Amino acid sequence: MEVTQLEKWSSLDKAKLLVSSLVPLLILCIGFWFGHLESERANSSRVAALKFEQYEILGKEVNSIFSYLYYVGNWKEMTPVEVLQSKRTADTIFYTYESMFSDEFKAVYHDFMKLSFKTRNGWGKDAKIKSNFRYRVGLFSFFVPGNEGELTKVEWNNDWEQLFETDYITRVVELDPTDNLIHGTPQQHGKDLAKTYNSFKKQIAIELKF
Repeated sequence: MEVTQLEKWSSLDKAKLLVSSLVPLLILCIGFWFGHLESERANSSRVAALKFEQYEILGKEVNSIFSYLYYVGNWKEMTPVEVLQSKRTADTIFYTYESMFSDEFKAVYHDFMKLSFKTRNGWGKDAKIKSNFRYRVGLFSFFVPGNEGELTKVEWNNDWEQLFETDYITRVVELDPTDNLIHGTPQQHGKDLAKTYNSFKKQIAIELKF
C-alpha cells in the first residue's frame, strides 16, 4: 500500500503547516481590527469637534441675549434687531442638532428662551423681546466708522419699539405689585433669567465634560 507524503509527516510537521497557513489570515484580521478602531476613533473625534462647535455658537448667542436683557456687557452697543438675530441663529443650531443634546440641556435652553422672548405673535411675525425699551432709548450708544474713518453714532430707531413685549412687564407688575422694577424689568424676572442663564452655562460644561 502506497503511503502519501502527507501521511509520512509527523504531527509536529502538520502543526507547522497549519500555523504557517494561518499566520497571513491572522495578520489580516489584526490589521482589519486596528483599522476599524482607528476609523471609530476618527469618527468620534469628528463628532466631538462638531459638538464643541455647536455649543460654542449657542453659548455666544445666548450670552449676547442675556447681556442685552440683563443690562451687562456690551448691551448698549446692541440693537434689538441683533438680539432677535441671535435668537434665530441659536434656534437654527439648536433645532438642527437637537438629537445631539441631552434632555437637561434642551429643558434649560427652552426655559431661557421662554424668559427672554414672547413667541407666537401671529403668522409671519417675529418673536418679541421681553424687556422695556423706554429704559434703553437714552442709553443706546453705538458707533460705526464713517467714510473718512471717523466714528458716527447710530441713533435709536423708533421702529424698534414694536420688537419689544412691553405688555408683559405690565402684566407681571399687576400680578405682583410688590415686585420692584429694575430698568423697567420686574425684579423676579431678572433673577429667574440670571438663574436660568447660569444653569445653561453649567449644562454646557457638563455636556462637554469640562
